[in-house]
Amino acid sequence: MSTIHNPTSLKVNTSTLLSQLSLARTNDGLTRSIRNISTGLRIENGRDDPVGFITGSAMRTDLVLMKQAVSNNQRANQAISLVDSTLSSVNNLINDLRGIVTQAANTGIENTATLASLQLQADAIIDAIDYFSTSTIFNGQKLLDGSLDFNSIVSNSTSLQKIEIRQANFNGRTEKDIVTEIITPPSRAELYYTSGGLADNTIFTVGGINGKQVFNFDKTATLYDIANNVNLYTDATGIAAKVHAQGTAGSISISSYGKNNDLVLTASETGKENGNFVVKYSTTQQNNDSAYLNITQGYGNEPTIVEVVLQTEKWSNAEYTFNKSGDNIANNEFTIAAKYAGEEFNDVKFEINNVFGNTTGEVPGIDVDFTQSPKTFRINISYDENNPNNPSNTTVNQLESWIKNSPAASNYFELKHTGQSNGGGVITPTSVIEPLAKGVNGGKVISTAEQIETLINTSPELKNADGSGRLSASIPAGTIGNSAVTSFFDAAYYGSPQENNYLQFLAPENSPSIKFVSSPNELLSIDTTSEPPKYGYASAEIQGIDPDTSFTIRSREPNLANNNVAIIIRDATDESAIFDPEKNAVVISVDFTGRQNGTNPKGDFTMNDLVAMVENDPLLGKRFEIIPQVGNYDKSNPPKFTSPAYVGINSEVGKTSGGLISAGSVIVHLETDANGIVKTTANDLVKFFNDPSTAEAKTALDKLGISASIISPGNTNESVSTTGKSEIGAGLLSPTIQDNSQSKSQSSTSTSTQSGDNWNYGEIVFGQNLSGVAKASASVLARNGIDAAFQVVARKADSKYDGTEIIVVPDSSGTKVSYDAQSKQITIGIDPANPPLAKEIVDLINSTAGVADQFIA
Repeated sequence: MSTIHNPTSLKVNTSTLLSQLSLARTNDGLTRSIRNISTGLRIENGRDDPVGFITGSAMRTDLVLMKQAVSNNQRANQAISLVDSTLSSVNNLINDLRGIVTQAANTGIENTATLASLQLQADAIIDAIDYFSTSTIFNGQKLLDGSLDFNSIVSNSTSLQKIEIRQANFNGRTEKDIVTEIITPPSRAELYYTSGGLADNTIFTVGGINGKQVFNFDKTATLYDIANNVNLYTDATGIAAKVHAQGTAGSISISSYGKNNDLVLTASETGKENGNFVVKYSTTQQNNDSAYLNITQGYGNEPTIVEVVLQTEKWSNAEYTFNKSGDNIANNEFTIAAKYAGEEFNDVKFEINNVFGNTTGEVPGIDVDFTQSPKTFRINISYDENNPNNPSNTTVNQLESWIKNSPAASNYFELKHTGQSNGGGVITPTSVIEPLAKGVNGGKVISTAEQIETLINTSPELKNADGSGRLSASIPAGTIGNSAVTSFFDAAYYGSPQENNYLQFLAPENSPSIKFVSSPNELLSIDTTSEPPKYGYASAEIQGIDPDTSFTIRSREPNLANNNVAIIIRDATDESAIFDPEKNAVVISVDFTGRQNGTNPKGDFTMNDLVAMVENDPLLGKRFEIIPQVGNYDKSNPPKFTSPAYVGINSEVGKTSGGLISAGSVIVHLETDANGIVKTTANDLVKFFNDPSTAEAKTALDKLGISASIISPGNTNESVSTTGKSEIGAGLLSPTIQDNSQSKSQSSTSTSTQSGDNWNYGEIVFGQNLSGVAKASASVLARNGIDAAFQVVARKADSKYDGTEIIVVPDSSGTKVSYDAQSKQITIGIDPANPPLAKEIVDLINSTAGVADQFIA
């Protein structure tokens, strides 16, 4: 039997190795336990817990992000706190500014010095607000200067020309594709100064993104001096100045409605003073056989006003002729002629009616009715057909006498003997009175651009001392100047030189405003009926020379035809009250000389006579009425016109006004596509105004007489195109803004419709009278006659004085005068027991503080 033997080797001690392994494991576990206890971590690396380690690592990353988010939020809160604090300060400043404005509005209390102080405070507040906007910075980022309003990302910025995003609302913050259309390349903001120099010593402020700088310039400073000084402070303001060209003589094209009738006027020398001219075309109501100039020489800052009084077509009288020797009766040819020129009597129907042997009671004489249409002139004659030599037959001389003794007929017609006729021949019932010549309403302009060119270039009043012309005229290139011009008193402007759509409009007086509107699929057209003119009752207050003889003459109908009518009183034997169309005047003729010298049996002329004279005239009585200032006078003892001042009088004593309340508006529908996008350019509009595309538009524009021309962007005092054929004027038009204060304007001082505004898209309103702004005035009629009347005139030409009332109130403490700017009232207090003289009131107005600085009497 054998035995298995397991020998022992001295080199391998298995028991010891097992003991060491066990000890190592124990030490490793102890180390992990001590580490876990000391760090507080159960999992220190991946072998501790692979899945747990991965989860813990992700949680640690989230924790770091959350900590940073909290930190970011804290920094945002700090920025918001800074903005909130700043806006709170700005809000306080705005409240202070509101208080200052409210205080300054109390013009009845605050004087000039106080207002100046308030202005300084307001300026300081505005400067402080501007400072806050540029100095509120957090971590180098300006927060309130507008740079954070919108951020856009463009993939290829080199191809970008212009982008405009008015508003972007991304619901759910989802990215949206936006399609943009590049309209025009971007450009820097620019402000143009178009005058050749300074009219006076000037202080102005230049402000840009970096700040503001105040400049003081003497009136002798050149444009280069101004530009150089502005450029010295470019780093401080962010504004650079540039002189585009050397000074040139000012030039402007005066456009007229229609074709071949425009004119270019050019000053002979450079500089504001040398080119300071105002030009207007006007017409006279009466015949004007040749054009002439009325020149008011300017001085200082006042312009030289050149009024071109245009030649007009002559007025002529209607005439009707009898028989032309057709009945072979001698000395019975005559003409019945209207005394006054015009078309009023072109429709008279003459009738010759034989009443010889008539048993109806009709007797020889005349019967006229001018109140109907057609006007009738009935002549009842006596003619014995069986005895042409019957002495009872009516002769031409008898008819002449009938006309002279008929107030209705004699006021408007007279009989003239024709050829060698002595008027002794009889009138036969078979004879016919037929039109010989129709009356013509004169006043149509016949002056051409060529004639005005010669007139201006040869006028001695427009020459310098050395004989050189101060102003020259020429016909624009491409036109021939052989057409009649149109009158204009008012100018208005639209558009922008930078948008290439700057337009000038010239218009006659009382022209309607112009509005541009657009709707999809429109053609260029005008509408003159949607906003028609509004008319009032034209009237004139006439101050009588004698006590209680003042009166008002007022239109019976609201219309424009009775506006601006002159009231003429003349001393004449043919007493009448008529309307003279050629003079556009009510002519009141009274035989003051005969009545006051006792040679006229009618006695004194009274208010009763005046009222009856106007009411009984068939034409004048339809148009006007007389309203005595003392409406409840004793008609049995009426006020009398007996002053010696009426003897030999022949003068205009007043003119009616108030016939036009609103001139209305002309609506211009701009051409558009199906999407409503405007296609009409400034050139298109000029061509349309010169040559309307439809008969309806032509009729309307012929009546309005408004011209349009394009203004040069380089020189906003110069019209470069009056035909609509120019590269200038290619800019599109825009619908007008109803409120001009909302006009897109680069001017910080004005948004009105004036030449020189760089932006103006407001309603085109006429009324900038080219003869200068008139000062408000009022004539105070006095019951005690002309020696008790006085006039009050505003010291400044300012619309704020329009509508000012003058009221007289009893005041037992004595005569006092005051002015309330808020209610626009001048109050005159007088003591009824001791009424003052008119001269005393005048002296008081001119010496009372608060009144004398506003008005002069």
